[in-house]
Amino acid sequence: MLFRSQTHQELNAAKTFLAELTQMHRQETTENTKVLMDSQDGLAAINEAISFLTKFYEGADEESLLQQPSGYVTRASTHQAGSDADGNSVEDLAPETYQDGYNGNQEAAKGIMSLLSVIESDFQRTIDSTDKEQTQAVAEFEEAKTSLDKEMIEKNDLLGLIEMEMTIAQTEQDQQRDDKADADEILTAVKAELSTLEQQAKDRKSVV
Repeated sequence: MLFRSQTHQELNAAKTFLAELTQMHRQETTENTKVLMDSQDGLAAINEAISFLTKFYEGADEESLLQQPSGYVTRASTHQAGSDADGNSVEDLAPETYQDGYNGNQEAAKGIMSLLSVIESDFQRTIDSTDKEQTQAVAEFEEAKTSLDKEMIEKNDLLGLIEMEMTIAQTEQDQQRDDKADADEILTAVKAELSTLEQQAKDRKSVV
């Protein structure tokens, strides 16, 4: 009985542990799925932004080469009417403000694209690491579940054997009790018969 009770406790403990392990695995899977979805959405948005800005800045670069604004004059424009003693005109002496502004925009664009590239790498790294963690978590859970399922099957089989042995033992005890009752009944009947015979013998003697 003690061994049976201990086996029951071990089986219940394995069932409880498996239920807790399953709940933890589901929660972890839910969290990892959310991280993956958020990261994938973020990565898609960043890629879209990078694609848009790349096309925008490439278009701005081509336009700057093909279509210079009116009034744009470089320092190569010299020896025009109204130049000074050195041959510099008013336009030659003026700063090339448009060119400086364009270079500034290009530097800003490089900074933005660099920042977006870093964010893109962060999202991708998060996706890769989370996917790896989830794959490992699934493998570990399946391994633990398989082990617990095997243990519970063994415990159930053992309990089945114990129950069968107890049933056999109980049947034997019942049979022995029945056999004893039958034997007692027979013995009582024999004693009664002997008593009757003895009394009959005494009665015959008294007559003689």
